Amino acid sequence: MKDRKKSITLPLNSISLMYWLNLSVEKERKFENSIRKELTVFKTKHNDFLLIEGYDLYFSMIKQKPDMLVTFVIGDYPSELEARYAAVRELLSYQRSAWVTKIQQIKILHTTYKQSKNTLSYKLGIPLRKVDNFMLDEGIPIKIRAKAAECDMGRLANSISRSELNPRLKNIMYEFVTYPSEHIYCLTVHSWELARTMLLENQSELMKLPYQDIRFLIVRHAIEYVKRSKENFQSDIKNFSKKAPIPLFRAPSPTIRNQEETKKFVFH
Repeated sequence: MKDRKKSITLPLNSISLMYWLNLSVEKERKFENSIRKELTVFKTKHNDFLLIEGYDLYFSMIKQKPDMLVTFVIGDYPSELEARYAAVRELLSYQRSAWVTKIQQIKILHTTYKQSKNTLSYKLGIPLRKVDNFMLDEGIPIKIRAKAAECDMGRLANSISRSELNPRLKNIMYEFVTYPSEHIYCLTVHSWELARTMLLENQSELMKLPYQDIRFLIVRHAIEYVKRSKENFQSDIKNFSKKAPIPLFRAPSPTIRNQEETKKFVFH
């Protein structure tokens, strides 16, 4: 016979929280079928009850009646650290939201609780690369950090942050870590290395140009150039295999023709 779970009945608004989960109406509807049926708490050394699991259920209930009496399950966590890991694992299950909160909570585990990246990867059940994507420099604007974490671009965002580029050029480069990998303007390691070299070598001249002109140069001579080189290389391989003649120069692929066209792609 299984042990009965320990529980306690308390007003909903008397519970301490690790974080706030701000779900839009649309997102709440998506969670309706998968919503947690239990609210699980951990009793801290200060005799407070900290909500660990069931944040989606908690925030859907508290909108209705904040002081309602609710039965909470007392979680059988061996320590507050393990309870926090359980809470962050649930937080990571919200795959399309709360990116800033995820960054903050993983940072707390890393800095306050001195958890290594390898331990975080193991305990949270995510690849080490994913952990790196949440370890973003404080100097990166918060909106960029959130988008970079969402798009798995944290490493490149940190590389831009730690580069020798001046702040203006860094802010322009940050746009390109806010796109998913399939986007035409998504930055790669190779296009970043090329862009960084060109920007550093021409920094003083670039400072005389407006934002849109600099962005255009990055797109044309780094992001599109790398993609075009890759396409040309693959095309040459096919031509060699077919023993077809290979042109010495290949016309560049269509690119953005004017600055006006780029404005709709700018990240704010």
